[in-house]
Amino acid sequence: MKPSYKPNSSSTSKDQTHDLESSESHKDGGPILRMRLLVLAGSLTFVMMGILIVQTFHSICNSNLVVGIDVGLNVSAVLNVLSPPSWDVKIEHTGLYPGPMHAKPDHGTIARADPPTDEDLFQDCACKGDRFLKMMKLTDAKAGQLMPKPMDSIESSFLDYADLKKWGWDWVPFDTWDFKSYDIVEALKGLGLDPKKTSDGGRFFGQHYEHDLGEVEINGKKYPPTHGMYITLFDKEDGFILGLSKYSPSHMGPLQHPPVNVFPDLQRWSDIAFLQWQQLMGNNVGNVKYIMSWSIDNPACKTVMKKAFEKTGAVLAPWPGVTYGMDSEEGKALLGCPNGVGIGWFLVQHKKQLGNTIVEKIVVFQDGTKEKKPGFIYFIKDEPTADNVD
Repeated sequence: MKPSYKPNSSSTSKDQTHDLESSESHKDGGPILRMRLLVLAGSLTFVMMGILIVQTFHSICNSNLVVGIDVGLNVSAVLNVLSPPSWDVKIEHTGLYPGPMHAKPDHGTIARADPPTDEDLFQDCACKGDRFLKMMKLTDAKAGQLMPKPMDSIESSFLDYADLKKWGWDWVPFDTWDFKSYDIVEALKGLGLDPKKTSDGGRFFGQHYEHDLGEVEINGKKYPPTHGMYITLFDKEDGFILGLSKYSPSHMGPLQHPPVNVFPDLQRWSDIAFLQWQQLMGNNVGNVKYIMSWSIDNPACKTVMKKAFEKTGAVLAPWPGVTYGMDSEEGKALLGCPNGVGIGWFLVQHKKQLGNTIVEKIVVFQDGTKEKKPGFIYFIKDEPTADNVD
């Protein structure tokens, strides 16, 4: 605050100064002067506080605060004047931490990567597919070294058909099906197969297993029924395996009332389908030519399929559909997607029984039902064992 009047030293006369002093004395100038001095002092204090506030904020803004860190700002600790709520800044992607998806910085900050995109999912599945292909080409022992935690062997521990009953799986009669309902007749004919079941004079035989035998106890641990379910069709002569319906115990158990969260060790489709195939085939168990996943609903698989189409300019179409070789990124991603992973395990965990086999290519096509869902056919062939893979 400026005084309303400031004498000009170059022009103020002694009389004028006297008049001023006399005037102030007449108005009890002593207390007023003291008040003005207090106001002036207060003004200077306010200005200094303002400067300090600016300097404080300037210092904070220029400190090493990184987006993605929990930052606590409390100016009252400095001036005891302002106390805004603390900043809780969690930006999901800053570009500050390059690296693989979900990699965390190596310091104590709190950071989150972006939620996985469709491209991230595609690349993750392609990496899985590539690893499966390498494992298929190698011996069991060398394939085990490619596991995230290297193993001496990746052979399945479930090789006895009696394991199904032991772990609570029950065979359910299943003959009330026909290929017209599934409408994959054109695909089967295109492969040179007869689309008829055995009861109609054809070669396809259906098996339905459900995890509902009741509670079983193994090594002192009790396993309640989960009502997991697998329906698989087999054509022994032509080496065709069709995964018709796949609902694992870990998927179905939590849906029960009350929920079941204890799952049998024997719960993967790849193990159960192999035990069924081995029981049917006897000494000819290695005759696997095609493995198919039908009427695919899995969101991740459908996303990977759509990304493959985007990258190649393809569309979902009826048979003969679209073919992807395993030397392509798209083929590897379709092998590494959830519906393909079971096929990968089927082959790599049963080398001793099946021989060294690999996925050669994948055909993606649209079935003829009104839902027009996709189906994947994985073509299997024998492959000499490789000593090493790139």
